[in-house]
Amino acid sequence: MKNKKIRYSRNIIYFIASYPLLPVFSSTVQPADEKTQLTVKNQIAVIDIAAPNRAGISHNRYQQFNIPPEGAVLNNAIQPAKSELAGQLAKNGQLGEQTATLIINEVTGSSSSQLNGKLEIAGKKADVIIANPNGISCDG
Repeated sequence: MKNKKIRYSRNIIYFIASYPLLPVFSSTVQPADEKTQLTVKNQIAVIDIAAPNRAGISHNRYQQFNIPPEGAVLNNAIQPAKSELAGQLAKNGQLGEQTATLIINEVTGSSSSQLNGKLEIAGKKADVIIANPNGISCDG
């Protein structure tokens, strides 16, 4: 009986310790390849976009792309930048010396996208396209 109490106590401690991370896990931004990197800063998903081609187009592929009510950030910065949602961000090391002028976010997975918060671009301004053949629902 004592082992069951200890196991139950560990589960409660684990849940309480991981509870602040639930908004991040529910954001379900899941890059489809290593060209797009996901980090978390102040419980906000920060997406280091893929390096743009010579035309300035950054093509990012995802298994899932959802934005929680807390929002998410596309990092298009070639030097440290200030984000309204996530605070101070490091530069996106994948960009080199060129920022994107167009950021394509393509969902290759099988689920629709739920956009329930703000999508901010940190760094240089760019146009954004979100493409999902399974549908997109916006409420943010």
